[in-house]
Amino acid sequence: MQMPNNRNPELPAQPGWCLRGGFVCWYVPRSFAMSVSRLPCVVHPRRPDASSNGARRPWRPLTERGRNATRTRSPRRFRETRIDPVHDRNNSRSGIARVPRLFRRLIKRFVQFALLLVVLYVGIVLVGLIPVNNAFQPTPGGIEILLVSSSVHADVVMPITTDTIDWREHFPANCFRGDTSRATHVAIGWGDRAFFIETPQWSDLRLSTAARALFWPTASCLHVSMTVPEQLGADARSVTISVREYEQLVTTVNASFRVDANGAKVQVPHVAYSGDDAFFEAHGSYHCLNTCNSWVGRAMRSAGIRTAWLTPLPRTLFLYLPASH
Repeated sequence: MQMPNNRNPELPAQPGWCLRGGFVCWYVPRSFAMSVSRLPCVVHPRRPDASSNGARRPWRPLTERGRNATRTRSPRRFRETRIDPVHDRNNSRSGIARVPRLFRRLIKRFVQFALLLVVLYVGIVLVGLIPVNNAFQPTPGGIEILLVSSSVHADVVMPITTDTIDWREHFPANCFRGDTSRATHVAIGWGDRAFFIETPQWSDLRLSTAARALFWPTASCLHVSMTVPEQLGADARSVTISVREYEQLVTTVNASFRVDANGAKVQVPHVAYSGDDAFFEAHGSYHCLNTCNSWVGRAMRSAGIRTAWLTPLPRTLFLYLPASH
C-alpha cells in the first residue's frame, strides 16, 4: 500500500490503487500531476489525435485547463478570416502604394526596351557603313549629277535634258503652278508622305508625324522640283558618271513612281511648296531603316557609284564619294 496523503489520510501520497467508496480505483495526487506537467512533453495516455495519424496529444492537467473545461480541439488547417477595419484600411493603402511601383516597373521595362532598340539600330547602321562598288571611278566628260543630303531631306539632282532622257516629257509644265522654263536640273526625292506634305520646314514638324514615320511603316511619295545647281547650297556633292551608269540611275528613279493606266506618273493634287515643285505617288513604305537617304543610296548603288551598303542617316551618302569642286 501507498503512503497516506497529508491532506487526506485516506488517499495515498503517490499514484496508486486505493479504496474509494467501496471501489478500487487509480488515484493521482495533485502534487504529482503538477510536477509531471512541467516535463517537456507529456502524452495523454488514451485519446489519440486523428489528424496526426494516431499520434497522441500533449496532456495538460486540469489545473491549467480548468476543472470543468472541455478538451481543446485539434488545430484547424486554415485560419479564420477576421474583419478588422483598421487592418483592411492599411491593406487598401498598401495596395494604392503598390500602383506607382507597378508604373515604375513598366517605365523601367519600356526604357530598357527602347535602349535595346537604339543599340540594335546603331549596330545595324554601323554594319551598313561597309562600302560597296569599290571599283567606281568618276567618268571624265560624262554626265554630272548632284546628290543632296541635308538634315531634313535627300535628293538626286539630274540634268533635265540629256541624250538618255528628257525629264520635261515626264513632268510637263502643267504639273507646276509657276514658270519652270529657266530650270536646268530636276531634283527628285523620296520620303514619308505625311512628313513631305505637312512639314515643309522644321518649324512645321509635329512629334506625332516624326514618331509615326520612324517607328511605323507609312505611305510614301516623291517630291520633284525644277531647279538650278546654284540653289542647292553646301549640302550638295557632284559626281560624274558614264552614260550607262546614268541609264541605270534613271531606271531606278522611274521605277519608284506610281503610274496610271496610260503610263503617266500619278501626281498628288493641289500640294506644292512653291511654283516649281510637285508631289507624285510612290511605291514603298517609309520607316527608320528605309528613309530618303536610303532611297538615294539605292539609286547610287544601282548606278555603280561607291557608297555605303545602308544609308539611312543624313550625309552617309557622302562617306565614300570622291572629292568634288
